[in-house]
Amino acid sequence: CEALDKNKESGVISIGPQPFPQDPLLPPPNLPSQLHRDHWRAIRTRQSPDNRVQDWYNYRLSSANMGQLVDDIERIFEDQSTVFKLNLSFGFVLFNNETQQMQYHHPSANNNRVFDSPFQIHNREDLVQVRETMQNIDIHEWARQQRPNSKWIVMGITNVIFYVTKLRDHLIGRSVRLPKYVLENPATVSLDCDSNTSLPYEDKLCFFRCLAMHKGCHPKNLERDTHHFYEQYSEDDDFDGVTLEELPELEKLFELNIYVYCLTELHDEGEDKTSIVAQLIQRSHCRYTNSMYLNLYDSESLKPTRANMRSNYTSHLPWWCLHSSTTIFDLLADEGIEIPEDLKYFPYRATFDFECYFKRETEHPRNTAKLTWEAEHIPLSISVCSNVPGYDQPKCFVSSGSTSEIIQQFVEYLVEVSQESYGLLLDQFSDVFRQIDERVNEVGENEVMEVAAGEDNEQNTEEQMIEEMVGCLMGLNDEVSEDGDEVDKDKDVEEREVVHPLLKLQDKLSEYLQELPILGFNSGKYDINAAKNPFFSHLVKHEQVKFVIKRNNNHMCLKTQHLKFLDITNYLAPGFSYEQFLKAYECSQTKCYFPYEWVDSLDKLNHCSLPPRETFHSTLSGTDITEEQYEYCQGVWDEENMTTLRDFLVWYNNLDVVPFLEAIDKMSNFWQERNIDMFKDGVSVPGLTMKYLFSNIPGTYFSLFSEKDKDMYYSMKDNNVGGPSIIFNRYHEKGKSFIRKEEMRAR
Repeated sequence: CEALDKNKESGVISIGPQPFPQDPLLPPPNLPSQLHRDHWRAIRTRQSPDNRVQDWYNYRLSSANMGQLVDDIERIFEDQSTVFKLNLSFGFVLFNNETQQMQYHHPSANNNRVFDSPFQIHNREDLVQVRETMQNIDIHEWARQQRPNSKWIVMGITNVIFYVTKLRDHLIGRSVRLPKYVLENPATVSLDCDSNTSLPYEDKLCFFRCLAMHKGCHPKNLERDTHHFYEQYSEDDDFDGVTLEELPELEKLFELNIYVYCLTELHDEGEDKTSIVAQLIQRSHCRYTNSMYLNLYDSESLKPTRANMRSNYTSHLPWWCLHSSTTIFDLLADEGIEIPEDLKYFPYRATFDFECYFKRETEHPRNTAKLTWEAEHIPLSISVCSNVPGYDQPKCFVSSGSTSEIIQQFVEYLVEVSQESYGLLLDQFSDVFRQIDERVNEVGENEVMEVAAGEDNEQNTEEQMIEEMVGCLMGLNDEVSEDGDEVDKDKDVEEREVVHPLLKLQDKLSEYLQELPILGFNSGKYDINAAKNPFFSHLVKHEQVKFVIKRNNNHMCLKTQHLKFLDITNYLAPGFSYEQFLKAYECSQTKCYFPYEWVDSLDKLNHCSLPPRETFHSTLSGTDITEEQYEYCQGVWDEENMTTLRDFLVWYNNLDVVPFLEAIDKMSNFWQERNIDMFKDGVSVPGLTMKYLFSNIPGTYFSLFSEKDKDMYYSMKDNNVGGPSIIFNRYHEKGKSFIRKEEMRAR
C-alpha cells in the first residue's frame, strides 16, 4: 500500500517538521564573496513548501558533508504528509584554468539531477536506501562530470536543492498503530483493530468502516455494512484502498459531504504541555445535508470523528464568544495563497465635509408655544479630498439651490474615485488573482464544487456579525425591503450553479478592494443627517447599500458596493474637536473661520468682499474672532485673489478635508505599526482594541459564558425584547386618543 509511514522503523513519533536551519552569513573561504553576492538569491538557504505538486528545499552548503545532507533529508521527511518522490541537484562553481573565469552552475530539476530515477518514499524504512546511496556519492566527481570541457575545474559546492514531488493519488486505508493522543482523543472513534478479535484490520476497507460507523452501526457490528458499502463502490476482490482523489466520487455515491482532517500533537517547550490541533487536509465541495468528518493519520488510515454523530455540527466558535475576526487574507492563506505584508493594508481613503447655511423663518410651521425653530440647516457646499493618484487635489461642490443635485454630484464623484482606487489595486493584486485562476484551472472534473453562488459556509465576517448583533437600519421602507428580498430569492434560484470556493474568495477579495473608506469628522451625527433624504435616495439609486450601523441618530458606518462611510470621532476620545485633532497630529494646516450665521441664503455667496468682523459672531458658542484672526482672513482673501464669498467658502471648506487627510494618514500609520488596518478592521476604537488584544494571543477567545452554561446565554438573549429604552414625554390631551379610537367615539 502506498502510504507515508513516519513511525514504522523506530516506533518514535516525531511531532512536526524540525526547525529550518539558519543560513550562515560568511561565504566559504575558497570562494570569492563577490560571486556569492551575485548569485545569493540562488545560493541562500530557503524553501518553498506546501505547494500542490512539488516542494523544494534549498540548503546552502559550507562543505561537501554528506552527514549534513542526511540530516536535511530527515528534516524534509518530517515535513511531508503524503507519499513523495525525492531527487536532488547541486549548485557548484567552476574555474577556467586558461581564462581565469569563474562560472556558477545552478541546480536543475530537469538537467542536473543526481539520480536518474527519483526515490519514492513511503515510510522511514525507505530513507535507509536513500542514506546509503547518498553516502556513496562523490559530489565533486558528479560536478566534474557536468563540466563543459577539461579546462574547467570544480572550485566548490555551494548549495543543494531537494525536489519533493507529491503523490496525492496514493492509496490509503491500511492498518497502522495509532499514537496515544489519537486513541485517547474523545473527539475520534479509532477503528484500528477489530473489537471482536483485537487484531488490526488488514483488508484496507477503513473508509467503508468509517462510513458504516457514521450510518449508525455499532463498533462491534461493522463488518456486514462495511462490505455492503464496499460492494456498492467496487466489485474488485483485489482492493488496495481508496485515494484522496476518489473522495468526491464517493461523496456523490453515498450522498454526503466528507471532510478530512489530520490531528497533530504540538509540544510547548516553554510551558511543558501539549495541545492537539486539527489541520484541514481536504474539504468537501458538495452541499448534501449529511456530513462525515474523518481524521487522516500520516496519510494512512481514516478514522471518524465524534462530529459525525452531530448533524448540527459547526466548525467555528459560538458567536457569543469574542475572538479575532477572520480577514480575507487569512482565508487566502488557508488556501496556500500568501499576500505580501505591504498589501495587507488598504492604502487609499477619502475625506469629506459639509458646510451648511441657516435658513431662517419668522413663522416656522412647526413652531409651538413651547418650541421655536430658529433655522434649518441646508447644505451649502461639500468638499472632498483623497490620496488616490489623480484625485489628490481637493474638490468643492457648491450648491446652486438644489440639495439633491449637489448630493448627486458628491456621490458620483466618490464612486469615480473609488473605481480609480480599485483599478490601481487590481494592478497591485494581479499576481494574487493569477494564483487563484491557476488553482481553479488545476481542479479536475471530479473536484468541481456544487456550491450555490452567493452562499458561503465560512465563518461570519465582521460586518455580518455586527449586522446580526446591532440590527442595523437601512433607512428604506418596508415595501422596498420586501421587494428586495423577493428579488434576492429569485436571483439565488437563478444563480444556483457550480462555483469553485476559490472563486468565492476571489469575489470577496474584489469586494474588499472596491470599498474605499470615506471619512468625515462628526459626519455620522451632522453631515449625513443634514441631507439624509437625498443622500440615501442617491445611494440606493447608484449603489447597493449593504448595511448601516446606527446608534440613535448617529450613523457609525454606512457601507455600499464602492464606499464605506466612517466617522473619525468614533476613533477618538469624547469631546475632541476638529481643531484639537489637527493639532494633535501636527498638521501643516489648521481650521480657519467663516461667518456661518451671516450666510442665511445662497445670495450671500455673491458678496464681493469679506463681511465685517461682527458677522463672524457665533450665537451658539457666544464667541467672536479677534482682530488678528480677521486680518488673517482678509490676508487670505487678498493673496488668493478672491472676488466673491463663494471663493472664500471653497477655500474654507477645503481646509476641512486636506489637513484632515494628513491627520488620518498619521493616525492609520500608528495602527499599522500594530498590524491593524484601521478602517478595515473596525468602525470604532473598541473594535480596534479588541483586534489588537487578540492579535497578541492568536487562537484565543473570550466569553462570559462557558460551553456548559450556554443555555443561560440563550435564555437571557431570548428574554430581551424590544429596542433601546428612551426616556421621553408624549403629548396627552384629555378625551383624545388614537389608541382606542372607537371606544372614545362611543363615549
